[in-house]
Amino acid sequence: MRNSLIRFTMASALITSLCLLALPFKAEARMGLGYFDSDNLTRRGDNLSALYSVNKDWAQAFFGVYNTNDGLSFSIGGAYKFTVLGDQKSGLHIGPGLAMGTVNDKFLFSAFGLAGFHYTVFDRVMLSVDGGPILTLVDDEVDFSLEPAGNLLGLSIHYLF
Repeated sequence: MRNSLIRFTMASALITSLCLLALPFKAEARMGLGYFDSDNLTRRGDNLSALYSVNKDWAQAFFGVYNTNDGLSFSIGGAYKFTVLGDQKSGLHIGPGLAMGTVNDKFLFSAFGLAGFHYTVFDRVMLSVDGGPILTLVDDEVDFSLEPAGNLLGLSIHYLF
C-alpha cells in the first residue's frame, strides 16, 4: 500500500511539473526559484519553490523533503495566482492550489485558496505573502482552517531570471 501511494504521488508530481512547463508563456516570461513557507498547507514546513509567469499571473510549484523520526516525509504542490489588482511586479492576487505528501507515515492531501500580495524588489527578487481557506485530509482526519499558508504569513521569496 505504502509503495503504491509513493509511486502515485511521484507520478502526480511529474504530471503537475510537465503541465506547468507547458503553460503558454509570453516572450518576456519570467521564472523564479526560491523558498515558500507552507507549514499550514503541508503540515511540515519550508519548501523549495518555482515561480512561472503566465501573462500577468503567476503559477507556483513547491516541493519539500523532510527527515523525521519515522523516516523521510515529503510534500509537493502548486497554486495558480490570478493578479486581480496591479501587475506582475506588484499587486494583489487570489487563486486555487493543491498539495499532497506524507506526514508521520500518513498520506496528506490539501486543497486551498490563496489570497495575498506580491512585490518585486531590485527587479529580481519577488516577495509574496499568502493565506486563505485550507482543507486538509490526513488519512481519515479532516481539518478546515482559515489562516496564513505558513508560520511566516505564507512568505515566498523568489529570485527571478
